[in-house]
Amino acid sequence: MLKKFYFLSFFAFAFLIANAQRPLIFKFFVSDASDAKIRLTTQGDYTYSYVKSNNATITGSGAGISGLTEFSVPQIGTYLVSIVPSGIFRLSSTYQYNSDPDKDKITEIIQWGDVSWNSDLSFMFYDFKNLQITATDIPDFSKVTNMSSMFNSCTNFSIANNINSWNVGNVTDMNYMFASTPAFNKNIGSWDVGKLQNMSGMFSNALLFNQNIGVWNVSNVTNMNYTFYNANAFNQNIAAWNVSNVNNMSAMFLGAYSFNQNISGWNVSNVTDFSSMFQAAYVFNQNISSWDVSNALTMSSMFYSTQTFNQNLGNWQLSPVVTMTNIFDSVGMDCNNFGATLKGWAENPNTPLGRLFGVSNRSYGTGGQQYMNQLIDNKGWTFSGATYYDENCGETFLKVENLSGNKNTISLYPNPATEVVFIKSEQKTKNVQVFDTTGKVVLNVAGSTKINVQNVASGIYIIKVTMMDGSQSTHKLIKK
Repeated sequence: MLKKFYFLSFFAFAFLIANAQRPLIFKFFVSDASDAKIRLTTQGDYTYSYVKSNNATITGSGAGISGLTEFSVPQIGTYLVSIVPSGIFRLSSTYQYNSDPDKDKITEIIQWGDVSWNSDLSFMFYDFKNLQITATDIPDFSKVTNMSSMFNSCTNFSIANNINSWNVGNVTDMNYMFASTPAFNKNIGSWDVGKLQNMSGMFSNALLFNQNIGVWNVSNVTNMNYTFYNANAFNQNIAAWNVSNVNNMSAMFLGAYSFNQNISGWNVSNVTDFSSMFQAAYVFNQNISSWDVSNALTMSSMFYSTQTFNQNLGNWQLSPVVTMTNIFDSVGMDCNNFGATLKGWAENPNTPLGRLFGVSNRSYGTGGQQYMNQLIDNKGWTFSGATYYDENCGETFLKVENLSGNKNTISLYPNPATEVVFIKSEQKTKNVQVFDTTGKVVLNVAGSTKINVQNVASGIYIIKVTMMDGSQSTHKLIKK
C-alpha cells in the first residue's frame, strides 16, 4: 500500500509540472553517498521532478538545459525522475562510445511520454548495462532517422513486447542497434523498415535473437555486413528479402552457427564484398550456385571453416579482380564438388587470371587435379594448401550426410557441446570415434560414454558409436 502511495504521489506531482503533457519517466540509481547527484546529459532543455522510490517525502524539481545538468539529492538509492522537454529532445550524447560514468545509472524506462524525440537517437542507451524498458506506452519515433547503436552493449537489456508496435518507418540507419544485447529476443517482425539503408551489425552478438523478420522490406538496404555476426540462435526464413541494392555482405553470417536457410533466390548482383560471409557458419549448406557474383571484388574467407557447406559453385562467373584468399580454407566441400567447382571455372573462358586461391585442408581427386592444373597452367592461378586425395575421389570419406544406424536407441547430449558430450544408449558402448569433415579421426575412445571434447576445435564432427554387439550408429556433433 505504501509503495502504491509513493507512485501515486509522484505521478500526481509529475502531472502538475507537466501542464497535461505526459512526461518521460525513468529510474535513476544514486550509489555514492559522497557524490549524491543525479546527472543527466541531454540534447534539449526540460523541466524535471524527482521523488525517492521508497520515500515520497524526498522530492525536488527544477530546470535542465541541453548538455550536462546535475542536481544533488539527500540520500543514495533509486529515484523516479520525470522529464518534460521544452522541444526536440534526446537523452545522452551522440558521440560514439559515450564515456559518461553515470550512463548506466538509468536503470528503467517506466513511461516514454509525449516526447518529441530527436531525429538522431544513435547511441542513446549505449552501454546502459542494466537498462530495462517496462513502459507500456508507445514512443513517438515518427521523426527518428538514426537508431544506430541505440541499445548496443545493453548486456542485461529487457523490453516490453510492444516494441513490435514502434513506428520506425523513417529510420534509415540501424547499424549495431541491438549489437551485444545477449538476452534480446523480442518480436519486431511488424516493423516498417522500408526506408532502412544500413543494417550493418544490427544483431551482431545478439546471442538469443531468433524472430521472424522474413517479411521485412529491405529493398533500400545497401549494407548488411556483420548483420548476424555471432547471432548464434538465428535461423529464420529470410528467402523473400530483396537484397538487390546491397553492396556489402562481408561477415553477414560469420559465426551464425544455427543458420541454414534457403537464400538461393537472392539477387546479389550488386554485392562487391563477400569476405567472411559464411565463415564459421557451421551448419550452412544451401545451393547458391545460381548467384550472380560477377561484381564481387573480394571473397576472402567467404566459406572459411563452413564445415557443412558442400555445393558445386562451378557456375559462378568470377570478377577479373576478385580476391579469393582463404575462400575454401577448412570448408566442408567434398572432393567431388570441389573438383566440379574447379572444372566449371577452368572451362569458363571468362574466368579471371592470376588468382591466389585459398583451399587449405581440402582434398581433391584425379578430376580435381586435372582442372586445378588447367587453372594453374592456363590462368596463372596459385593454390594454397590443397592436398591430393586418391583417384576414387573420396570413396572412404565419411560424409556428414551419410548418417546412419539405430538413432532411436542412441543419443548425444549436450549437443552443441563445449567440454564433454555424453552418449546415452540401451546397450553397452564398445568404442567411440570422432571424425572431422575430412574423415580424419580426431578422437578414439574405448568403452566410455563420456567423451571429453574440450581440446577439440570448434566445428562440425561425426561421432561413430560401436556397440558391444557390433552394431554402429553415426551422429552429427557441433563443438562450440
